[in-house]
Amino acid sequence: MRSKIGIIMILACIGSFLLYNYASKSSKMKDELASKPDYLEGFVFDKVTEQPIKDVEIAIKEYNPKVSTDDQGHFYIDAKETDELVFRKSGYAPLMVSAKEIEKVYMFPNE
Repeated sequence: MRSKIGIIMILACIGSFLLYNYASKSSKMKDELASKPDYLEGFVFDKVTEQPIKDVEIAIKEYNPKVSTDDQGHFYIDAKETDELVFRKSGYAPLMVSAKEIEKVYMFPNE
């Protein structure tokens, strides 16, 4: 009888350890996922003609990787809504926009 109680206590300790370890890892994974960027999308238009602009370079401020708009001015970027994005295209004034405001971006042509 004592040996059965001892085995049950050992199994309970092992089970508690495994459950604690799993919960700890799960919490860390949630924190990591929450800190990772999300894919955001938007469109870039000419402010004067309101036509889409293709080949606009878009980058997160102070971060190298860039994406470009397609023929319809559409783009996806791996960014957080708290990031600042920089838009550049020859013939247009550079523009900095908060990532939460990128659904429609209008760029001004250079004069």
